[in-house]
Amino acid sequence: LEGWKDITEKSLRSICISLGERLESIDLSNTPVTDDMMAVFVTRLFALKEAKLSSCMLLGSSGIRSLSNYTTSTLTSLDISHSIKMDSETIGWIAGTQGHHRKGCAKLVSLNASECIRIGDEGLIALSQGCKKLEFLNMSGCEEITDIGVCELAKGCTRLKVLSLPRLIHLTDKSLKSIGKSCHKLTSLNIARSGSFTDKGVKNLVNGCPLLTSLNIAGAVGVTEKGLGYLAEAAPHIGTLNVTGCQDISLNGLRAVIEGNSFVVEAKSYFGFYPKSDAVDGKLVAAQRAIENNATFLIHKTWNLYLLRKSAYTEAKLLRQHRAARVIQRARIHSIERAERRALRVAPMLEAAAEEVQRIFRGSKGRAAMHRKVKKSRWLRAQTSSIILIQTAWRGFATRIHDNMVCIALVDIYSRRQKECLSAAATFIQRTARKFLGRLRNSAWKELRGQRIRDEQLSAWRVQQYARMYIAYRKRLLLQAERERIAALQNLAACKIQSMFRGMQGQYNAMMTKAELERLSRLRNRKAVDCQRAIRGFLAREIFQKKKLLLERDHRLATKIQAVWRASRVLTWQALRMNKIAAFVFRREELALDEAAKGADEKNTKRIIYANRDSASDTEDEEAFAEEWTSFWDDAMGCTAWYSSKTNETVYEEPPKPLYGKYAFEEQLVGIKVRILWTLQNEWFRGEVVRFNRTKSKHRVDYPDGDHEWINFQQEKNRIQVETETDGVELILPLANYVPDTLEYRIKKANEVAAKKKAQTIREIENEYWICVGWDTDFKRFTWMNEQTGMIKMQVVDYEDWITDIDSDGFICYVNGRTNVTKSILDVDPRFEILPDSFEVEEIKIENAKDMSMGVYLCNSLMDGYNSKSEDDENGRRKAMNKILANVKKGFKTLQKSVTFAKDLYEPDEIMENENYLAAHECLKEYQVLVDIGEYQTNEIEIKRKALLKCADPTAEKKVYHCPDCRKQIAGNIKYCSICGAKIPRNLQPTPVEDIMEDGTRGSQLL
Repeated sequence: LEGWKDITEKSLRSICISLGERLESIDLSNTPVTDDMMAVFVTRLFALKEAKLSSCMLLGSSGIRSLSNYTTSTLTSLDISHSIKMDSETIGWIAGTQGHHRKGCAKLVSLNASECIRIGDEGLIALSQGCKKLEFLNMSGCEEITDIGVCELAKGCTRLKVLSLPRLIHLTDKSLKSIGKSCHKLTSLNIARSGSFTDKGVKNLVNGCPLLTSLNIAGAVGVTEKGLGYLAEAAPHIGTLNVTGCQDISLNGLRAVIEGNSFVVEAKSYFGFYPKSDAVDGKLVAAQRAIENNATFLIHKTWNLYLLRKSAYTEAKLLRQHRAARVIQRARIHSIERAERRALRVAPMLEAAAEEVQRIFRGSKGRAAMHRKVKKSRWLRAQTSSIILIQTAWRGFATRIHDNMVCIALVDIYSRRQKECLSAAATFIQRTARKFLGRLRNSAWKELRGQRIRDEQLSAWRVQQYARMYIAYRKRLLLQAERERIAALQNLAACKIQSMFRGMQGQYNAMMTKAELERLSRLRNRKAVDCQRAIRGFLAREIFQKKKLLLERDHRLATKIQAVWRASRVLTWQALRMNKIAAFVFRREELALDEAAKGADEKNTKRIIYANRDSASDTEDEEAFAEEWTSFWDDAMGCTAWYSSKTNETVYEEPPKPLYGKYAFEEQLVGIKVRILWTLQNEWFRGEVVRFNRTKSKHRVDYPDGDHEWINFQQEKNRIQVETETDGVELILPLANYVPDTLEYRIKKANEVAAKKKAQTIREIENEYWICVGWDTDFKRFTWMNEQTGMIKMQVVDYEDWITDIDSDGFICYVNGRTNVTKSILDVDPRFEILPDSFEVEEIKIENAKDMSMGVYLCNSLMDGYNSKSEDDENGRRKAMNKILANVKKGFKTLQKSVTFAKDLYEPDEIMENENYLAAHECLKEYQVLVDIGEYQTNEIEIKRKALLKCADPTAEKKVYHCPDCRKQIAGNIKYCSICGAKIPRNLQPTPVEDIMEDGTRGSQLL
């Protein structure tokens, strides 16, 4: 949205509603955005990470406050440069130091506040307190910043890597000393034309920033060649240095430093040096040699230490073994003696207890085992007989169906079997009766014998249970009393601390100024937070200790389970073979990844070589811009493959061919007349584009006075205008709106070819499903049907005159041999026509058109009623919006159903020409927008209503409670007063309305 001059609050609200939840980056630079617009826009930006607000002249602290409130946990990059309303308070809202208990943008990594001249030391102090993760900061042109702000910034933002502070005239060596002391990760520093720096400041800076690679101290008159020596000695990695304006640094001194650093060369455009084109490769080789030397030294040192540790370990091991042997012997003798004495003492008791336990256990277990055995045998007999009967019935049924002789034999066998079964059943019943009578006599005798034993065991168990219950109850009472005592002591201590603190607060408030009171209020809040943090830490440590014990127990159990599982994992020969196959597949993947990485490294090397060229006039390699894909036959895959020599990549699908050159637009600009804006002079100068360098993507512009300039048109399109002529009229267009005639034709042609290719693919797929179904006697023509969709069409009268041909683009076209009329693939197939609608279909279409017309009329009338109301008439607009929302379930849904039915009723070509459908479709879109706005406004009103209900007057008709001691208003469900700390009775009654004073407290009547 950069440069959008007509931006409104309504458009921002629409963007917020539709894209707010997934919008991560927004650019509102050079737009008339106000604080109110920003407050509306940021209400739903839950994922915003980057915001560009450069040159927003109407945006102030209020808008930035709204932005920081809603993007506290997501915003990482912010650009507010060239915004004249931004001041130190704005930075305070960003950092979270403004307001009460606010969270600032703690994840902010990059901040650009250049040319914001109202920002001073307070802004940098706020950044140091709330933005600890800041890595990039640009404060150029903020002339009110002094050493105080820079020192605080360096202490708080220790992660700074890039710092730009040019044109800050109040800075001294004190700032450099603080930066060197705290910002050890700093890699780039720009302090050009900023204050008065000397050699001492440079020394302190480079001693504390060993990673410094770029330094700009242009205009530092106090820096001499001595400071240059400090820089060469303590900053070996520096690659870029600008000392323009340092009068005491000579060219010989600079060249001496350059000779000592083999990776830099002398700069031509300023007094300093910059890295060579092969500096990266040289540094890599030097680093590799240093690593090899250090590795050799460490290996030798490690081997010597290993030998010493090995000998010491052997001696210590022998000493421990002798000592352990003596201890084990003494412990073994003592344990044997103790075991013997214990065995003599415990043996009789153990034998008696074992006999008693065995007697009890055998009796109970024997009865349970016998009961389970009898139950299982009965179940097996019942199941076996049922299964046998089912199998017998099924086999007999199958045999009787297939063989009559078998059926006769089965009847005879069945009769004999029935007699045998009757005799066996009589025998089984007699045996079962005898067993049952015997078991009854045996069980009665055993029950009489075991009843006395069970009564004794039950009595002992009940006595033990009552004893345990009594002990547990006593312990619970003691623990509950201890917890209540501790809670009472804590509440008493809290009350005393609060009372003492309020007394001291009242004494100090009587003699402190407003500013002092504000400072003390901030200190009190911090102390309260510290107290809360300490209490939470104590409680968290107790919880952590309990969870730690649980985790240790789970860990021990998991270890045992894993040990059992691993012991059960014995691989078979099939598993071993699969492991080998998997290892082979993984090796193939590693080789493929290595090849891809190698190709990427080569590509990156070429990119670095091109980027390090110093001039846009270098000769270009035309082979680098040739066709990169070559086709060949792959015998392994049995198909054609394409190989790219640039990326070292092989694909088996034909890559897309460029319909026009990659640099077609840039090359078409060569030879045109342009106007270039020189920002320093604020004037436009005429020039002519004479050349384009594809390597640097820059154009050469020659001016009439003989001067020339290389410009990247894509990056600096805002300062370029094109002079062109249309129909004899000279026009001056911005570069973004200019399209060359030849390129426009080629783009149009490419789009037409793409559309033809898509249409031909669809036509070929559809033709596979069309079949001829016969002769139509009514229309005297052949009829065709689509097997997939069921659509029916018939041949035209001059079907035989139409023949299929190939057009100039290589796609199918239709030519009439009699009239020479040609139809492209984009047109409807002229050989067929759709059957005319029947009378019933015509009536349905007419009814559908009436429904759509009525729905459009109703929706338009409601929308006109809303749009006709002025913005000042909020009550009228609210009533109109309520009518729109009430019509959603009636007219709006009915119109939706009519439009959906029309899509199924009409053909695709017919529906795009149906005026009723188009009007209904547009009406639905506009109505849906108003419905979304109305729902959003309704939700906002509901939220405000709930907030007002929460903040209602304490004298309203609701239950209000007051503390019996301090008579202040409290909640009705608390145990202790949050103001004085007194305990609240459980049966506290609500305060009558007539007893409530104007300040919300209770009157002097008895509570």
